[in-house]
Amino acid sequence: RYLKKCLDLQANYQPTPMILGFIYMLHGQYQEAQPCLDRAAEIEDSGKTTVAKFVGALTLRGNLSLRRQQWDQANDYYQRSILRLEGIQHVYRDNFLSLTYCGIGQLYLNLKSYDQVIDAYRKAIDVIDKSPRTISAGYFMVRAHLGLAKAFHQLGMNQEAKAEFEK
Repeated sequence: RYLKKCLDLQANYQPTPMILGFIYMLHGQYQEAQPCLDRAAEIEDSGKTTVAKFVGALTLRGNLSLRRQQWDQANDYYQRSILRLEGIQHVYRDNFLSLTYCGIGQLYLNLKSYDQVIDAYRKAIDVIDKSPRTISAGYFMVRAHLGLAKAFHQLGMNQEAKAEFEK
């Protein structure tokens, strides 16, 4: 209720539709999430935000497409997000960059493209290794190592899977 009120009061404050869309997505309310995340991405694209500039809407939009099993669309959002994030300095840049690579890893895990799974999760780990104090670094690191463990397990590489799982 309060987020919806905030949308009415500050239509160009990007975190509001982003958070609201994220909450809807986590609750499986994908139809409600999509317009919120689309609005957040539109604000981010325009650069016309109030108060402070935020990033990450394209990553969350990719996550929504991934949950809906819209593989091509998810990949498109993730690739656009990487292009945007790699070219900026922002406090949440590394969070969303590692989340994007984890999303790509999950996408390719679903598609059974294990070389691409391994590449994506290793990129997520590299982002965190370079900035270990980033918010939620531990979560992203765990997610990436578990993704690698799954890929190695599917490939029958049990020693590598076990090593990643233990990390």
